[in-house]
Order: sequence, then structure tokens, then C-alpha cells
Amino acid sequence: MTVTKASETEAAKIATRVNGKPDKFELTLSERIGILTVLPQSGNIITGRIVRDLRQELSPTEQEIREANIESHPNGGISWSVKANTITKVVPIGETGLDIIVKGFELASEKESLDFTWLALYERLKGPEGDTAKEG
Repeated sequence: MTVTKASETEAAKIATRVNGKPDKFELTLSERIGILTVLPQSGNIITGRIVRDLRQELSPTEQEIREANIESHPNGGISWSVKANTITKVVPIGETGLDIIVKGFELASEKESLDFTWLALYERLKGPEGDTAKEG
């Protein structure tokens, strides 16, 4: 496994590659929050375990909450400061987890509820060939 430091380009934000496919992503705190918003709330046992692990990896720490001034609002929304765009973490995401995330974005799109803020993140996770999670 080769670990490389991510640069400013979208392609370089993928921090680790195994057999040419990403399995770890360098994500900003705001990107991690975006992914959390599209994870399914229900499914089968396997999906539930993967989503539970993803939530654990993606959720902000107490320190990140303070640094980014994350606040929850009575209407269910949350807000954060622009600092959330500079706080990064390398997050392991397996093939099935990546499929779940991409499907979450696609489901939001089908329901016409996709926040366009997350479009670039969706495209990066989907990959240049449009199918990052499967052998090509």
C-alpha cells in the first residue's frame, strides 16, 4: 500500500491507493458532514454495520466541533464556520462503503433534494470513470 500526501488538485485528494483504486480519502470536515447527510437511515444488517463504521469515521470530534464552531439548530439544520474547509482527515472507505455513499448522493439527486454544494464531492467519490468502487 502506497500512501501519498494529497495536493490541491481533486485527483490528488485521494490519499491512498490499493491496486489503483482509492480506499482512503482526505476529506475536509465540511465534506465529511456532507457525506453524513446522505447516508441511509435504514437497510439490511450489512449496510447498517458499514454505515455505523462510516458515521464513526466521518463524525467530527469535540475538538473539531469547537474549532469549526459547529452548531445545531432547532429546525434540524447545522452550521459551521469556513474553518471546516481547512480541517482535514484521512478516512478509510471500502468499496461497499463508497457504493453506499455514492448511492446516497444519487438518491438525493433523484428526489431533487441534492444540495449542489456537494456536487464536486460526489464527482470525486464517483471517480473519473464514473465507477470508482468496481474493477474496470
